[in-house]
Parts: sequence; C-alpha cells; structure tokens
Amino acid sequence: YGDLLKKFIFVLIIIGISSCKKLIEVDPPVTSTNADLVFQADETAIAAVNGIWSNMSSDGASGGLTGASLFCGLSSDELSLFNGVTDQSFIAYSTNSLTAINPGNDFWTSAYSKYVFPANAILEGLEKSTKLTSQIKKELVGRAKFIRAFSYFYLVNLYGDVPLVLTTDYK
Repeated sequence: YGDLLKKFIFVLIIIGISSCKKLIEVDPPVTSTNADLVFQADETAIAAVNGIWSNMSSDGASGGLTGASLFCGLSSDELSLFNGVTDQSFIAYSTNSLTAINPGNDFWTSAYSKYVFPANAILEGLEKSTKLTSQIKKELVGRAKFIRAFSYFYLVNLYGDVPLVLTTDYK
C-alpha cells in the first residue's frame, strides 16, 4: 500500500498545483478594456483619442477646453467679473493670483489629469502597437501631440513655467 499511497498523494499534489493557476489568473472585466487591447485595432485606438476630445468639450467652465477661454479672458482683462462674484477660483484668474492648487474651477488639474496624461498614455500605446495601420497610427500620434501641446499652450499662458510631462511615469 505504501507505493500506491505515494502515487495517489503525488497525483493529488499535481492536480492541486495545476488547479491553483486558474485561481491566480483572472480575466479582465467585461465592462472595461485592457490598455493593451486598445491599440490592437484602429477603431479602439481612434475611440481612445476621441474620448479625450469628448472630455475637453464637455468639461465646460469646470476647467475644460471651453473653461480655458473663460479663464484666459479673465486673466488677460478681456473679461471682467461683475460685482458680487464670490467664487475664489474666478477671482484668482481675474487678479492673476493663480497657484497650482486653486480652489474650484481648476484648469491645472483638468489639463494634466484629463488631457496631458491620457495623451501621453495614447502616445506610449501607439509607439508599442504593431497592429494599427500606418496611416491611422500617424494621424493618432498627431492628434495626441496636438492635444498635449494645446493643453500646454493654455497652461503656460495661465501659470507661466509649468512641468513638462512627456510620459505616464509619475516619477
């Protein structure tokens, strides 16, 4: 019985080790996409860039693309605040007393977190991708670089010298 018992235990160990692999490897959720999958097809890569454009146009006065026009207008004295405005963020732009941590409507945070970082992530994904068509890849690189440059245009005009972030590495 000794050899039979050893063989049985050995088979159980092999089954146990191989079955643990299924518990360790988890498939990506079906409700979201994996960053590697985004750059496997032209359509999903285009959708990623369009997502940034969508954020830029929908953010409005809360720090988005349309808010940048408002903030620059206040900063350059093209626009002026009417009496009774107590929102400190608008006052900060109007009096040119901006900091990186302005309360309320904050273009600084939106520009870096919603436009510059995603544009950098797209550029890195496009650089690694081998499945996209050449023409689409060139067009998307151009769009992502434009989004980043456009954001920096407003950041520099509003805040002066700002950190130039060209990667997704936060360090």
